[in-house]
Amino acid sequence: MATSTLWHGCLLSALLSAAAGADLARGGSTGHAAVRTQFVELQYRIAPDTIPLIKVDLWYTTDDGRSWWHYGPDADCTPPAAFRAPGEGLYGFYIVAANRAGCSSGPPQPGMPPQSRCLVDLTPPVVQLHGASKDTNFETTRVVRLKWSAYDAHLTPKPVTVYCQRPDQSTWQLVESALPNSGHYEWHPPPELTGPVSLKLSVSDAAGNMTEHVWSHLTIDPPAAAAPVTPQPVARTPPEPRKEPVEPPDADLAEPARRKVDLATWHLVRGEFDVAAERFREALQLDPTLADARNDLAGILYKQERYDLALSEYQRALALDPAHRQALKGMAMTYMQRHEPDLAQAALQRMLLTTPDDPEVWLNLGDLALKMNQPSRARTCWEKAAQLSSPESSMLTRARQRLEAYVVQR
Repeated sequence: MATSTLWHGCLLSALLSAAAGADLARGGSTGHAAVRTQFVELQYRIAPDTIPLIKVDLWYTTDDGRSWWHYGPDADCTPPAAFRAPGEGLYGFYIVAANRAGCSSGPPQPGMPPQSRCLVDLTPPVVQLHGASKDTNFETTRVVRLKWSAYDAHLTPKPVTVYCQRPDQSTWQLVESALPNSGHYEWHPPPELTGPVSLKLSVSDAAGNMTEHVWSHLTIDPPAAAAPVTPQPVARTPPEPRKEPVEPPDADLAEPARRKVDLATWHLVRGEFDVAAERFREALQLDPTLADARNDLAGILYKQERYDLALSEYQRALALDPAHRQALKGMAMTYMQRHEPDLAQAALQRMLLTTPDDPEVWLNLGDLALKMNQPSRARTCWEKAAQLSSPESSMLTRARQRLEAYVVQR
């Protein structure tokens, strides 16, 4: 048997994973992994019908392939190969495997690109919390301004999370996550939250290194008028997806479309969103009836913050399948990003038409009601979520945490 046949599909790429017990993160939009450990494992993939390996050599570069160093062999010729980084930095890797038929390739030469890359980052962000203060017209605006400075060479686009805690609480309550490193944030405390409050600022980099600071010098005054808040009805509803006749694909196009979807999914799980989106579009050109592919394309556009395009794709997916749960959920999240909570609420309510006992939908409806200044309705939804959740489930814990944190003053 020829060497090329023996090695067909043997070594596609080196796939990164962190060493046992270490965190692995995707380095923002860079496309490479990021870890907060010097120990990295490389998973290399071998075709099932390959003749057994007799040697596996690992090479690495610190200048993106302009020069290469031989790290050493993988002693047992079995994935993963272990690598200990000498320090922080962006490393590239190249694996050369050999069996009795020959080598998968020669050693990497200067100028050859790495098969995979990994950022080793052991340094947490440098963060200074300047404080949290109430607006000068707090009785009217109910705004608390949080200010900070954060520096790191490898921050993600939205690395900031804010939490709050009252003195009688043992756990921190999430205020908002995935905030940009703008240096300031305006918090609108819920009306029922009064008295001493602590705020915690958390900043994470691409590798998962985290720095936290707490500000405890804050007291929230009760509203000047403690009038009960009456829940407002949903003013608008999302437009119903327009049913458009979609011709089923020719029999000879269905299989190529399915292969395009498989390839798009392969790129999607690796964080290669632009390539995945293009493959999904190609699949939908061949077979426009693929509601799941349309939903996945919308999810990519949502992640890229292209919310108008994402919403259009979610609506097209729902035109194919009006009860598509992931598309309805994605549409609700998109409306939230567009600051249209009433439409997000209506999208979630449509999910209840088919699954009225879904605790996650009730939990999300409660969160939306709170954002719409409807604390009584929020508690009703959270109580329903708790009632429908199975014992010891994370959904039950989340519902109880919200019910504990937000008590409506009667």
